[in-house]
Amino acid sequence: MHLKRIGLTRFSNMAFITKLRTFLDPEHYCVLDKKVASLAPLAKRLKRQPTYVPITQDNERIYGWWVDACSSLASRLSTKARPVDVERGLFHLVEHKKADVAEKLLNSVT
Repeated sequence: MHLKRIGLTRFSNMAFITKLRTFLDPEHYCVLDKKVASLAPLAKRLKRQPTYVPITQDNERIYGWWVDACSSLASRLSTKARPVDVERGLFHLVEHKKADVAEKLLNSVT
């Protein structure tokens, strides 16, 4: 995926770059920010800093897994959904103190 190639070194964290990538192609990508990175299936894989998720080769690989996981969950729904739709739903669960439900869903694709 080579997220660093986008060339915005000042904004070299996953949240910003993946938001940009998702904005440009919402049919195929989703956001990986600090909040969803706190979900156990992601947290155990990612290299994180206290306030952000840096872009590293390993984190880019994990981002690919995250997009695939959200795509897989989207394909199970009875309605047409994109990876970003699933990501937003998981984000909502985390926001509303239901991370355990989000983790259970995510673990079903791991």
